[in-house]
Amino acid sequence: MSEKDTAALKTIGAIYDAFGLDAEPAKDSALFDLVAEGLLTFDDASQTIEYTLKCPVELKNGDLLKVVKLSEATGGDLEFIRKGVVADRSLDEINIGDQTVMTLRTLVKIAGVPTNVVDRFKRRDIGALSGVLTELGFFYG
Repeated sequence: MSEKDTAALKTIGAIYDAFGLDAEPAKDSALFDLVAEGLLTFDDASQTIEYTLKCPVELKNGDLLKVVKLSEATGGDLEFIRKGVVADRSLDEINIGDQTVMTLRTLVKIAGVPTNVVDRFKRRDIGALSGVLTELGFFYG
């Protein structure tokens, strides 16, 4: 295993610990390629993950939103994220549309990104974030 792979697995382990997951980091993780490519980082001091958008979003003031920060969800956050979508369904019963809605709600509620900005995120970033959030247990549990 390369040093880059080892470093990525170590970072994923730290993320799992911070988000309360009892799992062994693996290369088939939804997080692995993002961490290895430097698109997903972990800030140990603030216990947050930072995702670098593949397609930055231009804001009204001309600045670019390049990074979103996510922390562990609270019960209130999860209620907002899952409202009207999950109920008592298992992860296997949640479809891609449900995951997309919950991903966008997570960006609004936890990352603090305004709805009118989240609406402009590209599919590839929504897909990557959806995989990360699913693995971290935001959509079930």
